[in-house]
Amino acid sequence: MFEIGDTVIYRRDVCKLISIEKKYKNDEDYYVIAPIDNSTLVIKLPISASSIMRKIMTKKQVDDLIKRIPEINVSDIDSRNHGSDYEKLYSKGNYDDIISIIKTSHQRQQETTDKYKKINEYDKVYFRKAENFLYKEIAASLGITPEEAKKYVVDQVQKNTGSDI
Repeated sequence: MFEIGDTVIYRRDVCKLISIEKKYKNDEDYYVIAPIDNSTLVIKLPISASSIMRKIMTKKQVDDLIKRIPEINVSDIDSRNHGSDYEKLYSKGNYDDIISIIKTSHQRQQETTDKYKKINEYDKVYFRKAENFLYKEIAASLGITPEEAKKYVVDQVQKNTGSDI
């Protein structure tokens, strides 16, 4: 059960639980949440459907995830199906897959740039989506901005391994 004031992840948005409406619809209680970057949007979610919502990571979970980043492999994305391959990874929503998307698309963009070719749109789109999702949650967990969260992650990976993500 969540409490008013909790910061949660709903789908891929960092949200604040702002209230609980008793008997809102069909005699069921509803959570009222709002994305932290768009407080004008209000989402009402039946408490019985709250399994699609979770609390954000703790600082310890963030640090444990960062330590695992070097071990997370680049995905074997098929050149012909890379849009659907990225979407499958992204839709799972777990951290290993999100980080794999970031590492894979970064590597593919780097290889393309090195060959003076145009960067594939799917690589750019899923790189942005994955980074946005990951760094917003880390930022909320640590009480910093997403830009500071990205810098924190990169700095910690470099400090722990001596290499980039």
